[in-house]
Amino acid sequence: MLRKKIQRLNWFFLKRNIVSQLLLLTLASFVLKIVIIPIELLIAKMEHVTEKPPHGADILPYALIVAPLIETLVFQLGVFILFKKVFNWGANKNGYIILISALLFGLSHSYSIRYEFFAFLMGIVLAYAYYLYHKDAGKAFFRVTLLHAMHNGIASAMVLLFPSLK
Repeated sequence: MLRKKIQRLNWFFLKRNIVSQLLLLTLASFVLKIVIIPIELLIAKMEHVTEKPPHGADILPYALIVAPLIETLVFQLGVFILFKKVFNWGANKNGYIILISALLFGLSHSYSIRYEFFAFLMGIVLAYAYYLYHKDAGKAFFRVTLLHAMHNGIASAMVLLFPSLK
């Protein structure tokens, strides 16, 4: 049953042009954050944040270019190559690969538990997008890097325009 739902989701994205796919996936990354706000508020009450992620115009080159390139290389391309080619995991394990990729991506954003949780959700979207295009690794890498940069660009713009969102 889950496999059929995923196939329908794949078909939903793949029948659209690339611009629509990227816009829908970017929107999905923010909708996931909105849906889990109650969980985020619960976590916020339990943790003491000592370090905030860097924000501001000075980190835009990193957020828009460097991070998407390096993180796509490591957490999507690298994880898919490791599990598909080195460990020889078949198509029936794609869901596990997506979750492992997202978990590693989330854990790498270690500013706070909340930030790791949000990064994990974003990691699911990025890994799913990589999975959609993984048969052409070059295309998958480029599209996921672009999706990541779009997400970071929108998030950075929101923080710059509304500083209380930090």
